[in-house]
Amino acid sequence: MRSIVTFFAIAVIGCSPSDPPPTSTATASVSVEQTVGNVAVQSQSRGSVQVSAGSADVSIDVDGVTIRKFSGRVVGVTDGDTLDVLRSDNSTVRVRFNGVDAPERGQPFGDNAKRYVSDTFHRSPDVTIIDLGQDRYGRTIGEVIAGGRRLGVDLVAAGLAWHYVKYSPDDTELADAERTAREAKRGLWSDPRHVAPWEWRKLSKDERDQLR
Repeated sequence: MRSIVTFFAIAVIGCSPSDPPPTSTATASVSVEQTVGNVAVQSQSRGSVQVSAGSADVSIDVDGVTIRKFSGRVVGVTDGDTLDVLRSDNSTVRVRFNGVDAPERGQPFGDNAKRYVSDTFHRSPDVTIIDLGQDRYGRTIGEVIAGGRRLGVDLVAAGLAWHYVKYSPDDTELADAERTAREAKRGLWSDPRHVAPWEWRKLSKDERDQLR
């Protein structure tokens, strides 16, 4: 049974864990679709919730659904859509990008996607995560904010990931980013044999080898 909670979070998303509470705010639009045992997210719809900026970690309660924001430092990049974040309490959280599916390791453009994310955090390792729950593997599903931007959108716009429509059907920003990358034949869209990761995961080893 599903419940949909849509909100417009007025959140402080551009500060590092060591920064003092800022005097201004940035915005992040998120729509949360909560399911039993999993959280599927994404949309750019608006409601209104005010988030206080008194600390690095913030919790928002909307109609019984708790959304958390936390800041940290990226200490590892698993692949193009998964990274490890070290929080201020020295705990490490594995974060899976919300609404984005990057090529798998061993899949064409998988290394490119991972390198794009690694290069981003090599330049600036501080990140803010809007925590939208956990997937069935125990990873945090999150909006990854780097330099005030949604990194997932930048990754899709660079042609290095797909908009994961199954989990974010109403995210127009991701949809527009993918359409622009497709039309420009950017990144993976330059390969006429491109295969979406959710289809790649179903292929046999022999079928994958033919596409490498």
